[in-house]
Amino acid sequence: MKILAAVAAASLGIGHAAVIASQDFEGNTTATGTTTIEVFPTDPGLTFDGVGLGWTVTTSGNPVVNEGGDLIGVVNSTITSAINGNGSNDHANSTGATGNYFLADDVDSTVSLIFNTVDAKNATGLSLAFSWAVESSGYESSDFFSISVNNQTIFDVSGDDLENGAFVDNFADVVLDLSAFDNQDLNIVVGFSNSASSEDIAFDNLLITGDVGEVPLPAAALLFIPAAFGFLRARRG
Repeated sequence: MKILAAVAAASLGIGHAAVIASQDFEGNTTATGTTTIEVFPTDPGLTFDGVGLGWTVTTSGNPVVNEGGDLIGVVNSTITSAINGNGSNDHANSTGATGNYFLADDVDSTVSLIFNTVDAKNATGLSLAFSWAVESSGYESSDFFSISVNNQTIFDVSGDDLENGAFVDNFADVVLDLSAFDNQDLNIVVGFSNSASSEDIAFDNLLITGDVGEVPLPAAALLFIPAAFGFLRARRG
């Protein structure tokens, strides 16, 4: 009977952990200079054109204007060093930073990084991982960094709290439990708000994982099932 039970379980298939969606910005065009109102959101670095999970950028107010150091979009160490002069606000020089990442520098509004809908309707045990960093500076109470899933805020750091933590001047890794959203489509939005040229907030390495649904067995494995039943009957005989 133990053999029969094992075969029956195998015929149903088993779930397995898998990467459901990811975005590390490596395949995306980087920004070339200060973000301006006139061409937002079509400035280089503000439009998805790479690999991984797609995304768009919106703002609820006037985004950064033509001021030195003001920038929204995908950047790397070359870009941020050029924008910020001596590189004092360059998160690419921070511990843990690799390659491209998304930067919100003096946005003077609320900027939303909106990812394409993630199909997780056949997944359980969901989790969301990401890396983020801030430049230590005098953040106001209205400044924040947040992440929401399906219009529910699941991560929020604001005001003075933006100046205290492993994420200050260094990229820090965060893993969040998304099991409350198992078997659903996921609409993920990353929010940024800051209003000074030395207030940088960086985001990178979005990763959604979970246990996917039943995995059908190969046809050869399914042929084994009637043979197993025959074997058991023979033993009983």
